[in-house]
This record gives sequence, C-alpha cells and structure tokens, in this order.
Amino acid sequence: MSKRFAVCSVVNRKYIEYLKVFAYSLIKHNPSFRADYVVFYEDGDLDESDFEDLRKIYSGFVFREVPQKKYESLNTSDPRLENTEHSKKIMKWTYYRLEMFNLEGYEFAVWFDTDMLVMRNLDELFSDNLSDHLENCVAGV
Repeated sequence: MSKRFAVCSVVNRKYIEYLKVFAYSLIKHNPSFRADYVVFYEDGDLDESDFEDLRKIYSGFVFREVPQKKYESLNTSDPRLENTEHSKKIMKWTYYRLEMFNLEGYEFAVWFDTDMLVMRNLDELFSDNLSDHLENCVAGV
C-alpha cells in the first residue's frame, strides 16, 4: 500500500481486555495488516505489562499518552446520563479520540472502538481506492 495510515483507539484499564480481543480479531481476519495501531491512554492508567500483552498480539502497537491538560476544562456532564464519575470519564475519553487528528506522518487514520469484533477482512477499508473516495467526499463539501 502506498499510503501510510494508522488505526486508533482509546483505552483504559477497564477496557484493556476489550482491546486485546478486538486486536486479535483484526489480525485474525486481516493477516496482511501492517499499519500502526495507535492507542491513546491516560498517564498511570496502563502499565508495562499491558503494553507487553498487547504487543504479543500485534507488534505494531504505538502507545501515546493523552495530554490531559488540554481536556481539563471540558464539560463532561451529559443530561442523558446520571453523571456518575464513570459517565464523566466516558465523556472525556470520547473527546480523546480527537487526538488522532494530531498524529503526524500518516495520510489518514481510521478510528475503532474497542468493544467491537472484526468478523471479516477489511482490506477494502484500508485500500488506496477507498481513501481516494473519502478525500473526494471531503473536497466536494
């Protein structure tokens, strides 16, 4: 593939097992997958054993700490939720996915939530042809 791309997710201690299962399903159904898998996380939430376990599944993981200071002033309340500490964290993690737009060295990135499973080959999603169509959609706006 001529274009360099990354796939991205946000993960925390509570969802590390989800990421392991998702990554395994991605690799199982996409044996030629060689892109960087950028994982955003909060400082102190994951430890070296988490990174090692993930690299056993896929050696292309790239771990990026989220600059939490950028997100301190966010209103993480949601009137649809009970606004527990957990729901406020979920809202904050939702904003963390914006970090993928700060990545350098990639022509495009694809976001994956970690609570999914890949059930078939995704080569078309990562193909040059599809990215050209997406670029044309954005250019036509």
